[in-house]
This record gives sequence, structure tokens and C-alpha cells, in this order.
Amino acid sequence: MSMTETQWLALAFFVAGVVGFQRGWERALITSAIIAMTTLFLLIGGDIWLAQWLTDWQMIRVLPTVQEVHAVAAPLYGVAFVLAHMAGSRWGKAPKTHGHRWTGVIPGAVTGGAFLAYLNERAAPALISHSFASFFPVLFAIGVILHVFFLFMTARSHS
Repeated sequence: MSMTETQWLALAFFVAGVVGFQRGWERALITSAIIAMTTLFLLIGGDIWLAQWLTDWQMIRVLPTVQEVHAVAAPLYGVAFVLAHMAGSRWGKAPKTHGHRWTGVIPGAVTGGAFLAYLNERAAPALISHSFASFFPVLFAIGVILHVFFLFMTARSHS
């Protein structure tokens, strides 16, 4: 029995949320912010700029294919993903209470969503159908709103 596309996405969000739960809200928040900004940068054309800068492609004379751009940008995204987790561990505090762990679920899921968005847009466009991928901005918006809400509630409980 094979899983549907929606089940795979739900599993990915669940796994990313569990990672956020384990890391706690501070570490997951730092990681989520770095990954979301990196993903946004690459999706709005930063991958082309990086590919041009790193390989000295002249975009006017020779336009590289999507695969060539991705071959340069994907390893950099992988490095950014690892460095974001390291920065979160270094700069964020370990969770002190169970509530700190639970509030890490949302930024963890947002990180997973950003990773899936990059995979869908650049690395494996056939992974997710176009109709489902059109919901990614909505998922990000919901994630960010929930993220801000949890941060607000956590800040209020500390004061």
C-alpha cells in the first residue's frame, strides 16, 4: 500500500515538528528563521545569482539550465540547512520546561515546510503536484501566524 502525496507531506510536517519539539522553541525558532530566509532568497532568484557568482556564468551569453543552477545551489542549501541547525543549537537555549518543547513544534514544522517548498520548486518538481504546491504560501502564512502567537504566549508567561 503506497502513501498519497498528502500523507507524505503530513509525515514530513510531523517529523519536522517532532524535531522542533526535541530542540525546543528557541533553537527551533533560530533554525526556522534561517531556513525560511534562505529558502525565500533561493526561490526569488538567489540560486541563479549564486550559480552565476560561483561559476562565473555570463547570463547574457549563456543561460544555464535549471538543472545546472540547481547543481550549484542545492549543495549550498544543504550547507545552509546544517549551519542553521548548528546556529540554533549554539545560540538557542535548551528547553527548560515541557511548554518550551511544545512551542518548538510550530517552527519545526515551518522549517519542514520551507524544505519541502525548496524541494518542490527546485530539486524535485515532480515530487508534489502543482495544485498542492500552490498551497505552500498559505501553509507558510498559517505557520508564521501560529509561530508568532506561540512566541507571544511564551513571552507573556515569562513576564
